[in-house]
Amino acid sequence: MVASHLIHERIDGRTYLFSTSDPPVIEPSDAAFLLPNYDEFLIGFSVLDRSRALSRYPNESRLFDSTIVIGGQVAGSWRCLFKKEAVVIELAPFAPLAAAEAEAVAAAVRRYGAFFGMPVVLS
Repeated sequence: MVASHLIHERIDGRTYLFSTSDPPVIEPSDAAFLLPNYDEFLIGFSVLDRSRALSRYPNESRLFDSTIVIGGQVAGSWRCLFKKEAVVIELAPFAPLAAAEAEAVAAAVRRYGAFFGMPVVLS
């Protein structure tokens, strides 16, 4: 019944379905995101489906940590501590970040602080 509302895309031998009103993004964004632990970006898919996002991930035992995602790839982990005057964020990238990646992560950190209406301190 909904077939006329879906686009079928075949990528690496797998079929993906997308809404015709919101077609897939062809080029990944270079934006960075601070995702919480157990976020469905990673947890909502089977191991095979999340392999693209985990290509830079060195340790699957930390799969459920809060993750730094850059350009659709898991690039590290992070954690935060709420203090009275600020949010303290500790970043643990898997590898040194390029300048553009570092700026994208800094923007994500600023968004996080703005969401809570608090200044952010990186440690």
